[in-house]
Amino acid sequence: MKAFVIAAALFAGSQNVHSEEVFCTVKVNLETVAETQFNIGATERLMYVQAEDFAFYLANKGQSKFELEVFDGSVPSRSYAQGVLRALTDELTWTLWSRDILLETSCKLVQK
Repeated sequence: MKAFVIAAALFAGSQNVHSEEVFCTVKVNLETVAETQFNIGATERLMYVQAEDFAFYLANKGQSKFELEVFDGSVPSRSYAQGVLRALTDELTWTLWSRDILLETSCKLVQK
């Protein structure tokens, strides 16, 4: 039993090692309306902005793979973008361009 508790504690501690600090923005018609910086652990999914009918989520899939999810409550619909964030220059972006709006969100890693 003691070995199980030690193994569980080591596993829980290793989860924090795989967290990434990210910076995300949301733009409406080319104007930045939200900026946020947060840590996201491996296999974690977080809502980083909610604005009007839209909710923006980022999921850390592990091994530097990330997924943006945008929920539009007015339709309702969900859109996704997946990519890899390894270097500080890597950026994951999702864009909606319609007659009514140009909506964009993007996330990138922050230097630790």
